[in-house]
Amino acid sequence: MAGMQRARGRTGFKEVALAYVAFAHENPAEYRIMFGSTLASDDDLPELQKTSREVLTSVQRAIEGLQQAKLVGPGNSAAMAAATWAMLHGLVMLSLDGQTDGLGLSRDELVAETTRIIMFGLAGGGDA
Repeated sequence: MAGMQRARGRTGFKEVALAYVAFAHENPAEYRIMFGSTLASDDDLPELQKTSREVLTSVQRAIEGLQQAKLVGPGNSAAMAAATWAMLHGLVMLSLDGQTDGLGLSRDELVAETTRIIMFGLAGGGDA
């Protein structure tokens, strides 16, 4: 959440998303372990499981901060965090597996568009 502290609001939110995706690409094996199905169903690695669950809590806190600043509409912050994480996780998995290759967009451009959609939806308007 250092991105949220350095640059407040929507810019900080995008920085956090960029850092999340960059971490996954710099550490693909660790990312897959942290968020894969094995860890979700196995209690042998409680510290790693705790760390992976803290991601959702951090996203929820960031959304609550954006709500307080009136940069995000009202709603259940837990549900919004789960949806946000799902979009970013999906982007990570697709890009790690090469499914976004050939789109003519850099990873950062994909993250920027994903954060724009998270913030404003597909209806358009606004810039993340």
